[in-house]
Amino acid sequence: MRTTARHGFGAVCAGLAWLAGCGSESLEPWHAPAGSSPPGVPAAPTGELAYEPVDVTVPALYPPGVASPAEERMGLGAAAVTTTVYLHRGGGTFTAGYDDSTQNRSSVLSYYGRTSMVMPAAPYSDADWADLLGRVRAYFAPFDVAITDVRPASAPYVQLAVGATYASVLGLSNNITGIAPLGSCRVVRQAVGFVFTSLLQQPGYGGIAGAAETVAHEIGHTLSLSHEQLSTDLMSYAPRSPTKRFQDADSACGTTSSAVEACSCGGATQNSHRQLLTMVGARVSAPPPPPPSSDVTKPVVALVSPAEGASVSGSSNLEVTVDATDDVGVASLELYWQYNNRRMACNDAIAGTTCTRTGSRWKWTILVGTGERKFKAIAKDAAGNVAETAVRTIALTGAAPAPPPADARPTVTAVLPGAATALNRGQTISFQARATDDRGVADVRAIWTYPGGSLEYPMAQTSPGVYAASTTVSATAASGTRTVTFRATDTTGQTSVTAPITVTVP
Repeated sequence: MRTTARHGFGAVCAGLAWLAGCGSESLEPWHAPAGSSPPGVPAAPTGELAYEPVDVTVPALYPPGVASPAEERMGLGAAAVTTTVYLHRGGGTFTAGYDDSTQNRSSVLSYYGRTSMVMPAAPYSDADWADLLGRVRAYFAPFDVAITDVRPASAPYVQLAVGATYASVLGLSNNITGIAPLGSCRVVRQAVGFVFTSLLQQPGYGGIAGAAETVAHEIGHTLSLSHEQLSTDLMSYAPRSPTKRFQDADSACGTTSSAVEACSCGGATQNSHRQLLTMVGARVSAPPPPPPSSDVTKPVVALVSPAEGASVSGSSNLEVTVDATDDVGVASLELYWQYNNRRMACNDAIAGTTCTRTGSRWKWTILVGTGERKFKAIAKDAAGNVAETAVRTIALTGAAPAPPPADARPTVTAVLPGAATALNRGQTISFQARATDDRGVADVRAIWTYPGGSLEYPMAQTSPGVYAASTTVSATAASGTRTVTFRATDTTGQTSVTAPITVTVP
């Protein structure tokens, strides 16, 4: 579903709304200090409304094909290989499509109807960039996550592009500072997201420390984390704090107590520290090298079946056969299933997956879904010599899913403000609307139109079907009329807009 999110310095996440099995989030803006509207931000001129950094998210778009329940369980295994996150500082061109970090392809652009986008380079000196990189690495130090600013040689890896621009480069409000795909209790392995630093560099918006929190927050979303209400957690909307971490404590999901959200992995609460341990595993020290051995011969390992490029029936049991031998003896053999970044030993107990060994032959039987799959085998002997096969690619065939039934547009009705409302300078404006949809409401926004343009305020669901947000009229706002409309978007991207409500600033 299309959802909205943010934390203290305006991180933003996004993905694609109309796919099943994706998590949802909501947003309640926080208020920037008086007079803190950043200079040079055309969407929020001084003297109109309080300027509020926000964080917006919509779930990720996945390529055709589906994972089986067994493959989903593989992705939750503690034996997953290290998850790599690439922080891209050099700028470049990004294109729309299924998320593919190796190709700079992002579902975010697809959602916003952009064919391509040029992201400027990060604005930081080498010293400032090293500071940001070090802070982000510290946040993820307890987990098996590698944060790098060097593009990895092979997939899968998450990419977060950090650039010196506002979100207007995507046609979005300039108070949005980042966007990244989000899955439902699932790591988006090749996610491509963005952090827009121009607002973060303005006085009062956190600088390097604020950018590091924003980056960590967005990475958290790609690793399945929902928002939390616990103020010391990096997934909260609380202002920047040196004590923020992925806390080992249960917290209700959502942005505030009045804007509770469903947690990505279900249940009433989320523990971001433990959920990351489940999703990506704990960081472990490198094992000591084996004692010197006269055995320097690597094992011999071969993928017997299925063949490279084979088309195999999906949604059924797939047999993967591997032969491995060694002059002394094979100590371990693992099958690396790239689809969910899992290395599986033969004795791993995963429902829907079995493995048997007869002499030098290992055979896995895996209940698979549909779509493309890549895998390889990795053998190790007692002396620590390792050999692995090349990556093999197969196609799991299956009938395309039936098209969904016709989808109705959402309905949206204005509640507050009332018609002909007078709003004094310094007064808090309460926006409220009711919205429903046959498949689900993904996003509701209040749109404030003034003589110089318009501002959008993402609204949080405060009770079933009721959405709210608030802001403040500037003390220097000009007298005159304004209009307020409400726009609702459903999970397939359809929108409805209310008639304008006229309000005045005396």
